[in-house]
Amino acid sequence: MGIFKTFAGLALLVLSFSSSAQTRLDGNWWRSLEKAEKTYFAVGYMQGVRNVTLIAPVIVCLEMGSDGSDFSACITKISTPLDKAFTSPSRGKPYGQLIDGINTVYDDYRNRGICFTGAMTYVLKELSGLSSVEREELITKLRQSNLESPCN
Repeated sequence: MGIFKTFAGLALLVLSFSSSAQTRLDGNWWRSLEKAEKTYFAVGYMQGVRNVTLIAPVIVCLEMGSDGSDFSACITKISTPLDKAFTSPSRGKPYGQLIDGINTVYDDYRNRGICFTGAMTYVLKELSGLSSVEREELITKLRQSNLESPCN
């Protein structure tokens, strides 16, 4: 029974990725989701980012040929900036607060073309204390980047 559930779960995961391959992950997509779907997606996204920040330093240090005590120093050197860049802003922030922030970003029709990753970054930075000038500069930059490159 456990194998069947695992296989069924993997099949659903593959199907969801294949069906979303053509979906643009922007505000229009986000607004079409139910509350539970938004929660699952945001939690999965943040967990994925955290996993990358744990695994990436190991891969980089192995590729660089570090070993022994040198390996430990390499991991620390690479992990610290990654941790600060990707996970520190989200620490202590309830997912409901992040989702409310993303909803607020996409409530403005001018922001609906912004990719999900941009909206999430904006909200995390805003929760970390951006000034009103910095918020306006960032949202303008995100709107412009939407015009220059698509998101998936």
